[in-house]
Amino acid sequence: MENTWRVWELNQGMHHLMRHFYPGDIEQLNRSISIGFSFTNAYPAILLRIFPVYLSYFAHAVLMIFVLGPLLWMFKKIITGKNVVFAVISFQLFNWVVYAFKMGYFYKLQIPVIFVLFYTFFAFMVYQSRQSSLT
Repeated sequence: MENTWRVWELNQGMHHLMRHFYPGDIEQLNRSISIGFSFTNAYPAILLRIFPVYLSYFAHAVLMIFVLGPLLWMFKKIITGKNVVFAVISFQLFNWVVYAFKMGYFYKLQIPVIFVLFYTFFAFMVYQSRQSSLT
């Protein structure tokens, strides 16, 4: 299989692989995809379609360290904290992140990233209010 070198295929990884491996009529497959059909897990196979093996390992490490790592660290901190509502939301978002990686739907990481940014802003505001009340 030739490498495509198109990084944007990560966004809809599963559907790119389905189109690549489907032995039948592509139009039928496209109609099925449009109503939600899927038959393969795309990650990390989509990396092997985009890059050669040695670069796929590197890309996987970069995604784990710089995308998944910080999200999961923050989710762990929230879950071990005392706020039950944020802990439940964080656990659901953790499941969402795992699903997005497994299926190669990286566009679905927008929701957890927005939550992390919102939570960071909220924590910063609480920290600032506590600091200003101490002075």
